[in-house]
Amino acid sequence: MTLANPPLIGRTVLGQMMLLSALLAGTVHAAPEAASSSTTISPASTNQVSKNQASISPATAQQVPGYYRVKLGNFQVTALYDGYVKLAPDLFNGLKPQQITQLLQQKFVDGSDGIQTAVNAFLVDTGQQLILVDSGAAKCFGDTLGSIEDNLQAAGYRPEQINAVLLTHLHPDHVCGITHQADGKKAFENATVYVNQAEADFWLDSKNLSKYSKAKQEKFKGAFDLVANVLKPYQASQQYKTYAIGSTIVDGIEVIQTPGHTAGHASYQVSSADQQLMILGDVVHSHAIQFQQPQVSVNFDLDEKQAVASRLKVFTQAATSGTLVAGAHLPFPGLGHIRQTAKQQFEWVPVEYSPLPQLSSP
Repeated sequence: MTLANPPLIGRTVLGQMMLLSALLAGTVHAAPEAASSSTTISPASTNQVSKNQASISPATAQQVPGYYRVKLGNFQVTALYDGYVKLAPDLFNGLKPQQITQLLQQKFVDGSDGIQTAVNAFLVDTGQQLILVDSGAAKCFGDTLGSIEDNLQAAGYRPEQINAVLLTHLHPDHVCGITHQADGKKAFENATVYVNQAEADFWLDSKNLSKYSKAKQEKFKGAFDLVANVLKPYQASQQYKTYAIGSTIVDGIEVIQTPGHTAGHASYQVSSADQQLMILGDVVHSHAIQFQQPQVSVNFDLDEKQAVASRLKVFTQAATSGTLVAGAHLPFPGLGHIRQTAKQQFEWVPVEYSPLPQLSSP
């Protein structure tokens, strides 16, 4: 996919913002070694304070680990943040540029240097098995991605505990995370990797791209080698399996057909104790654009008309049933509900932060 360069935010900007906040409040506290006293800052002395202001420590300049848990019946689902990419607005087709800009502005999204787009994966803990849906991009797309393993461990799990990895499709930002690019070794050494047979048939034979436009051939030709390389160690150890649409790979997780973005794109419905979660993969790429205007495609959809049809079908089903939804490219944690606002128009309603129910005492 075509990506805009992510911005770099320097510590000096953050430091100035914190200092300004302190100045407006009227006081700045001394450094730890002089913590017994505080200094009131007069306007005349602010320049000196700026020079002496301590830089923000690495610990306080970082965001919290990227994981978020929800209960789903007897299961627990953990959203895992891999990082973000910036999508150029002209990747979205079906509306004029000014209409795209207007939709972004309505959601307070600044698309001037690219549309920040999360990359998420989802871990389903059934109590007997750990099932990872998608694996993130690793370092296939640069340093703003590749945090799935770190966030998995921050959430209290270890990579070797994962029993299965279910892939929605074989684009690099969903599959690269199963293998370490540095040494070609499996990231999840005890997991079996599952992918839709139609998806595997397409991506493991580069001749399949020949029936598409020259532009799409140019866009995707490098992905075939990436896909082959990351699947190779699982194939070698017989930890790679394909399935047919409609299959139940593990108890409680059903495969849903959602083609268009890729030839065999699949979504997953997770069910436990009369509660459901639909994990949509790449049915949607922008909450600001494609809920209100679901007919808008992205130009790395292999079949844009089919992708739109899949999106409308899934959005309508989710809105009618009230089912919880998870999206790989929705703002982290990518969990929420879809509400229908008009014919073929929808709204994304993200989950509200909530602590998990307390475990009962033994």
